[in-house]
Amino acid sequence: MTSRQAVFKRFLWAGWLAVICLSPARPAVSQQFATVNSSQFPVLYLPSTRYVYYHANLIDAQSRWMAANGYQQIALAKARQMHATAASMEMDNAIKWVHTYFTRKKLNRQYRRELYPGYRERVEKADRLKHHMLENQPEFFFKGQVADEMNWMLDRLATEALTHSLFFGPEAVDDEMGLNKTLDRHTIEHLIVSPGERVEGHQLTFRLAAGTPLAFEWPLVLLDKEFKENRDTYELARDAVREEAREAIKGAKPVDQTERRALVSLETWQAMQFALDRLSHQLLAAYPWEVRREPREYFRYKSGERFLQAQAAAIVHAMTANDVRIVDGSQKFEGESLYELIHFMCFHGVEFAPPLPGDRSAYRKTFLMMREVYLHYRPDASQPVEEQRATGTGGSDSFGGGDGGGFF
Repeated sequence: MTSRQAVFKRFLWAGWLAVICLSPARPAVSQQFATVNSSQFPVLYLPSTRYVYYHANLIDAQSRWMAANGYQQIALAKARQMHATAASMEMDNAIKWVHTYFTRKKLNRQYRRELYPGYRERVEKADRLKHHMLENQPEFFFKGQVADEMNWMLDRLATEALTHSLFFGPEAVDDEMGLNKTLDRHTIEHLIVSPGERVEGHQLTFRLAAGTPLAFEWPLVLLDKEFKENRDTYELARDAVREEAREAIKGAKPVDQTERRALVSLETWQAMQFALDRLSHQLLAAYPWEVRREPREYFRYKSGERFLQAQAAAIVHAMTANDVRIVDGSQKFEGESLYELIHFMCFHGVEFAPPLPGDRSAYRKTFLMMREVYLHYRPDASQPVEEQRATGTGGSDSFGGGDGGGFF
């Protein structure tokens, strides 16, 4: 080695020592790693060991590998935690979704029920409105036929006390309030009832005082002399039907309930039908279309036509149903009081029919008496059903003072 090479070598080592001495201080290898928490993972600051001593790069690589492995474990733990949280949220969301689905369905039904109520809600609302009008505005019903309102009150009264009436009858009434008004004969004779049957579109009706559609007074149009022969024929046929029915009932023997015995022969019924048909043809011939153009003649003809149609409906019903009550007059009302009238109608299952001309005064009088009875025994019917059940004011418990009885 020449002197020049020796000087260069010394100068190189001096430079390296100067670099080492002037470089900033670094932590020793044995020093603990410094950690700084970040938003996601802790950051490791590793000491710089390269170029300091032998195998420095190997030690630095191993330390960085260990730090990366730690980062991986932290990331896996975070991932497991995030997966568990996501699974829990999915389960909570599933429960919330079911709850939301049925809540929305319930709300939709509730609002639809308010906007478009069902049949039951409409009936209850109509009943409350009718009760309110009966209590505060009864004169409103006088503008039309009060038969529907009378049947409505009859149904409410009958369903509350029907069981009591079956055992005790109308004589068991406690009339301390003076509600059992007496019905005069004029009122009873002008009340028309119906068993609810319709024959060929015509309602079967009869007057309470008669008890049968076949007990009647001829209308004025059929009292003319030209109808006398057919009138007499029809009355004879009617009397024959009555007599045959009475004889059959008196001589009837107990039979099996499945057997259906005709109490009146077919020939007797047909004779009555033929007599009625001759009256109808004679009336139509006496009042042709040219005559019926006059209002006075038209109303005369119409009264006779309605009468004959009612008779025909009664005959057809009695024949098809084998119902001799239409003939024998067993549905005749013989009572005198309002309670007896209600008991009679509940027992026979009849309802009020629309009034005919001349019957409105009797219907109005009966309507007012029934209204007084109804409001006495159903004072809280204007409340909703839920409120009546909550307060205990509705239903059979409150009827007749809540003692389990009734006004029958």
